[in-house]
Amino acid sequence: MKTAFQTARVSDGDEQDYVNKLRKSGNYIPELALVIKDGAHIIGHIMLTKTLLIQGEERLETLLLSPICTRLEYRNQGIGSKLIRYALAKAKELGYPAVFLVGNPVFYIRFCFRSIADFGIRETDKIPVEYIMGLELEQDFLGAKGGSTSIYEIW
Repeated sequence: MKTAFQTARVSDGDEQDYVNKLRKSGNYIPELALVIKDGAHIIGHIMLTKTLLIQGEERLETLLLSPICTRLEYRNQGIGSKLIRYALAKAKELGYPAVFLVGNPVFYIRFCFRSIADFGIRETDKIPVEYIMGLELEQDFLGAKGGSTSIYEIW
């Protein structure tokens, strides 16, 4: 998997360490850490972990989609899209109300992700708002939480 992360369009080189950190955290959900294999080789990986949507004293458990990768020679074959669709369906089945991510809007809009600004949600990490996206798995969940809401990741 290290090679897949190293050849990603955007990479800081320590994504595999990030995955290990997430696995050791209390936010890890084994059912939402998925791989696609070709024989004995992992060719794609996705992970959704718990995060919080915070509004005042209210803390609502949601999910963070990060990371996702596909091995270089298997890219542009729909593997990442299959992983995302399956992971989102599984997350909904497990009862999670929403998923957040930081990513390229051009790619993620095809999965119905929208800027958090569309939901009236703000962020606190100074990441440009157009790259922080949310998806409701429970209808109107995020729309009802707008206003002065912030999202935080928990490790």
